Amino acid sequence: MTASLTLHAICWTALFASLLQIKRLPIMGRCFFVIGFFCLGFLPLNDIALVAYPLGVLSDLSITTAVLSALALIRLFRPNISFTRRDYAMLWWSIPVIALFFYPASLGLIYFDPYQYGYQPQALMLLLLPITLLLWWLKNYLFVLIVLIALWCFNCQLIASNNLWDYLIDPILVFYCLFQLRACGSWTKRPSRWDHVLFPRP
Repeated sequence: MTASLTLHAICWTALFASLLQIKRLPIMGRCFFVIGFFCLGFLPLNDIALVAYPLGVLSDLSITTAVLSALALIRLFRPNISFTRRDYAMLWWSIPVIALFFYPASLGLIYFDPYQYGYQPQALMLLLLPITLLLWWLKNYLFVLIVLIALWCFNCQLIASNNLWDYLIDPILVFYCLFQLRACGSWTKRPSRWDHVLFPRP
């Protein structure tokens, strides 16, 4: 539970830091905001941490969402640390495509259910291995980073789920990717004015 609360605190801190455009503040102001807002999420309200309330509604966020949120916070202090727009665009496209097969199956609308393979991590890891190597060869280091961190977190069982898919994808991430595709249209276009929301602008 503590790890889940921490992941939610990171994501909500990144969200409000982006919405409030704190990158305009001096670096000490950014530092105080990030630390203060992160700690604020653990303040108790009726003996329950504030960040636990959205956790009860949204359930666990994926490691992918947490990594992207952490990158957004890092960029507040080191803006030169980033991935290419092509890396992000590939993520924006791939997540909805996965969801297109993933969530209808979970609702019983189609017979093939890829979610069940998340309970058999060895098979899913064997599938991820060539994909990760291909992405490394294509120099999409963002995807590689996300997969490696998600696998490590799954091995440590950082969140409540024992399904590997829950470490890779979640509904909030799907909606964000669809939002980015709608806002930007294509990675060949200039970044949308909404790109700063939630995750770092590539």
